Amino acid sequence: MKQFNNVLNNILEDVKHRVKNKHQSLEFEAVSEKNLKHRRKSLYQAIRSDEGVSIIAEIKPKSPSKGAIRKVEDGGSLANQLVEGGAVGISVLTEPSHFDGSLSLLKTVKDVVQTPVLAKDFFLYRKQIFGALTAGADAILLIVAINTLNSLVELIQLSKDYGIETLVEVHDEKDLEMIVESGVSPQLIGINNRDLRTFQTDLRVTEKLAPLVRELFGSEIVVVSESGISSGKDVIRLKKHGIDALLVGSAIMETNSPKKKVQELQEAGKR
Repeated sequence: MKQFNNVLNNILEDVKHRVKNKHQSLEFEAVSEKNLKHRRKSLYQAIRSDEGVSIIAEIKPKSPSKGAIRKVEDGGSLANQLVEGGAVGISVLTEPSHFDGSLSLLKTVKDVVQTPVLAKDFFLYRKQIFGALTAGADAILLIVAINTLNSLVELIQLSKDYGIETLVEVHDEKDLEMIVESGVSPQLIGINNRDLRTFQTDLRVTEKLAPLVRELFGSEIVVVSESGISSGKDVIRLKKHGIDALLVGSAIMETNSPKKKVQELQEAGKR
């Protein structure tokens, strides 16, 4: 694993504390037969079936860099607005201490939308995946940089066993090399434009890595650009580099009309 700044180190320590002390009750519910048999919606297929660049809209109440972004009083209503704006999937922050998210918020969203729902957290442990499973997640985001090779393989395999898709997040060539070394065959790879060591964001990260992802994993891989996307101009810029989808949180949450913001981004992706 890489060396990170104090912000991310604190987040990871809080994850360990949360799991050890069972702070989120949903996270430790037994996986029932209903959960095991639940047919999950495919984020991969939703993106592949969409025209142009797809938008995964993120419900993100808070972040370490921006502080409070949007108070989410009715997650279901907000999620419906995002879908009405054209989002093919909804990402929900489930990290409570630094992003003000929760598995309960994810469950609320899952209960009202028909689109795939992605659980976004700092996944380090099997128990976190069971939490996402019981809350109804269709997919989870796995960050390569915060995991060891062994834990990455274990978490991806466990996800496959329970029918949860993984959006595997990279930031540089070393992260891509680790996926290759792992021997797993991800369907979705996310390119995070934010450097977790500095929290600086640069869209050139996607421009650089997208061709490498295609070269390594083939044309069937779904490539998602994450972080730093705020306008239709950004969408058009990244579209030129062959990405399939964008995961956008802050820019949507900061607006008076999340629906209109998703529409703006979605329309740019269809040009």
